[in-house]
Amino acid sequence: MQGLWRVHPDARLRMRHWGDESVVYHGASGSTHRLALPVGEMLELLQSVQATPEQISERIDLDRGDVDQVLQEMLRLGIAERL
Repeated sequence: MQGLWRVHPDARLRMRHWGDESVVYHGASGSTHRLALPVGEMLELLQSVQATPEQISERIDLDRGDVDQVLQEMLRLGIAERL
């Protein structure tokens, strides 16, 4: 899972945060996803910078194993990509 990650350039994400949740609209697929707030914060980070899983874990309140799992799921959904 090493390497740099970012939000896929075609994803066209729109996000909102309420309490401890985030809602993400994935414009490329037309899907809406309800996520834990730290996952939404992770996607916001990856919209602005490319980062390694370790860097993400240090900046967002997620342990490294959780970051790896989220990245795999976001890759599967076409939301994130590894460079």
